[in-house]
Amino acid sequence: MKDYSQIPTFSEFSDFINRMNFDLDSESLYKEFTDRGWTTKKGKPMVSWTALINARNGVMLARKGTGAKCVERHKDL
Repeated sequence: MKDYSQIPTFSEFSDFINRMNFDLDSESLYKEFTDRGWTTKKGKPMVSWTALINARNGVMLARKGTGAKCVERHKDL
């Protein structure tokens, strides 16, 4: 089983974003998380890098006014 608490390669990171069909810029997001030391916005160590991506996607959907789609998209995972 994959350990999502370890820092991913850019390829793993980008592949996850693409596989989930998220409208996120994987290069800038990977750089941001790397610059931030792979912590949450509150500075806590990440538990799961996929959770960081999912959280960011939820924020972006909420800003676009499509937050309900976030829940629907993940209910089968």
